[in-house]
Amino acid sequence: MRQGRWAHTFDSGLTVGGPEGLDLMSLSCRMTSPVPNLFRARIHSFAFDDLHVTRTRAQHLVSVREKDMVEDSVSEHLQIDFLVAGGMHTDHQRRTFTTEAGQVAILFPGDPFTVTVTEPAESVQFYLPVSFLAEHGLSPRDLAGFGGEPSPIGLATRQFLTSLSGGSSGPVSAMSAGAVSRALLELGLGMLLEMQGGQPAPADVREALRVRARAHVARRAHDPDLSVDQVAAHIGTSRRYLQSLFTDEPLGVGDLIRDVRLQRAAENLLMQPSLPIGRVALATGFRGPDQFNRAFRSAYGDSPSEFRRRNQRLGPPDEQVGAVAEA
Repeated sequence: MRQGRWAHTFDSGLTVGGPEGLDLMSLSCRMTSPVPNLFRARIHSFAFDDLHVTRTRAQHLVSVREKDMVEDSVSEHLQIDFLVAGGMHTDHQRRTFTTEAGQVAILFPGDPFTVTVTEPAESVQFYLPVSFLAEHGLSPRDLAGFGGEPSPIGLATRQFLTSLSGGSSGPVSAMSAGAVSRALLELGLGMLLEMQGGQPAPADVREALRVRARAHVARRAHDPDLSVDQVAAHIGTSRRYLQSLFTDEPLGVGDLIRDVRLQRAAENLLMQPSLPIGRVALATGFRGPDQFNRAFRSAYGDSPSEFRRRNQRLGPPDEQVGAVAEA
């Protein structure tokens, strides 16, 4: 395939070449080439939370993931490679197979593999978190080592990812990122379950959304602007649907935000006894001491300063945090 045809379908990203380009790409894999001076590649990567997508065009490239390589974020993901053009040879999970344009290969970077590209090839790599798979009873080692035709849901996933990673439509807006992330999770899960002869249950999708909502609250609780509406927008749902996800949970989303902030505030009060109350309030997502005092007294029965004085006789910080949980 000639370069001109490539440029029409993939017009963004970083272009690298030669031995220096191989060194630049050798982050999660060891990159080599039988003809280093002829090596060329174009790479475009982006992420939605802990989902990662990379589009790569390359020739004369060998990617080796070795057993003794340092564990990194990639090793905690399942790698799904959709071939857009060309072909690649893979040795993984005691299997050797060739994947051609329109087909898919599934790899687990937690185990060694070798991927060889001789002629020009282009692919979209989709990385699904292992933790997400585990929540739905899927093992990355059981899924890896597949090379062949994608399932019907896999075809939809490939089309979506190819369009998303083409570069011509510009970056996904912050408002759309949550909806895109949710769609990718559902497509990826559906594809993998379909390959194993199953279908994603509605309960699975609902739990996946709850997990993402809790994770977002944990990451953003320090932001005083975090709200139920903001969490809903992040995971790509309406406020009403988000609230319905937590109907049978111990805490609703609004209560969850307040609870995380208060727990962190209590820990800060005990572990940093010289930190002013006002700074504790601001560091944990409250807009000021008055709001913090009201919320804290309602939860713990004491004002923040009273709580700190009452617990000054406790032991080391790790014991103090345990005492907070029991309070």
